[in-house]
Amino acid sequence: MMKPAICLGTATILSLTSLVQTQAAPVDPETPACKMISVDALKTLLGAPVVIDQTNNPTPGMSNCFWKGSTKNARVGVHFITFASQKIQGGTALQYFRQSEQNQRERVGTQHYKSVDGLGQAAYMFDPMENPGKAVTITFLQNDDTVTLETYGLGAAAAKALAKNIAAAMKH
Repeated sequence: MMKPAICLGTATILSLTSLVQTQAAPVDPETPACKMISVDALKTLLGAPVVIDQTNNPTPGMSNCFWKGSTKNARVGVHFITFASQKIQGGTALQYFRQSEQNQRERVGTQHYKSVDGLGQAAYMFDPMENPGKAVTITFLQNDDTVTLETYGLGAAAAKALAKNIAAAMKH
């Protein structure tokens, strides 16, 4: 039985029992971003057991997946956006990618960004100079689709290796 709301002037406060009934969305390992990395591949990076912590697939062509393991403060996330879902007009996927990269560099500061050679059609990495949490983000274009890999607690070398594995798997 739900308790009635308490009215205070124009604000309404819901009872605590109605708020507790809200549940988090279930994790879906079939989300396209989740299929980009196997749990087995993450075991050495995150520590076993590795679990999918969070997923979402808000629209066709866009999805996210986040993993965690037993290693404290180590996490991996993938954001996947297909070229078709971006509805780019008047340019190519590479032109759009380069424009987005330039906007990121200008907004956050070019000193925090590095190009990543040998990864997809184009790639850049966000690796701040002051980075005690070893947070690294690599965004790359492969088959005209955009992938952003977020890593925490792993460092740049591990992030690059993981991104290259994802890009290689996308070629097939």
